[in-house]
Amino acid sequence: MTTPGELKALAKRAWKRGARGILISGGFTKEGKLPVKPYLGVIRELKREYGFVVSVHTGLVGEKEARELRAAGVDIVDFEVVLGRRVIEEVKGLRGIQPEDYLESLRVLAEHGPPYLAPHVPLGFEWGQIESEYEALNAVSDYDPYLVVVLVLRPTPGTPMQDVKPPAVSEIAKFLREARRRLRYELALGCMRPHSYKPVLDEITVSERLVDRIAMPHRSLLGRLEIYEACCSVPREFLFMFSREWVDE
Repeated sequence: MTTPGELKALAKRAWKRGARGILISGGFTKEGKLPVKPYLGVIRELKREYGFVVSVHTGLVGEKEARELRAAGVDIVDFEVVLGRRVIEEVKGLRGIQPEDYLESLRVLAEHGPPYLAPHVPLGFEWGQIESEYEALNAVSDYDPYLVVVLVLRPTPGTPMQDVKPPAVSEIAKFLREARRRLRYELALGCMRPHSYKPVLDEITVSERLVDRIAMPHRSLLGRLEIYEACCSVPREFLFMFSREWVDE
């Protein structure tokens, strides 16, 4: 999808097939931004005509951009809180960007952006190690998000980290326990996590009640969960729109 017109046509087709929400994400620029501004007019039209729940993975933003997203009717911002310098420079390839830039984006989104801010804390992006993620927990606790999403490195073929080993399941569970202890918000285990981890990691998170939501759960858990066909960051007040069952293949 490369033009606003293509977005509108795609959304119309999706609506006819039963979709009630759209998630807009990158490619991102060399400055770590999602070039979403040309699409804001179409997003406004889609909200008015269809009532879509609209979620955007923004990347870095300034106050003006945060206000524009809100004015366009965007409901949810999914924002990765990345505070590791190696992650920013080596993994994301962002030169001249500092952890402080992510903290500033988090602030302006919380104060001026769309009504629902869902910070995402990715685990293991520092070449398989958990380093700055606990600092990210402290950062999100300074605000009042309705939800915090935890992601786990999923090595992808053809990328520099295709052979990197993700953090051990025990380390992920340890982080989730600490997040549950520190944060008073809902916690979600997002869809980004190694498929091979699901039988063990998903069982731990559900049996210990470490999270309130789990995206694309392992099939062995389906009888124990209330299922919604929606992104894990959709606010509770919108979930009635996505109450069809989904099965993990």
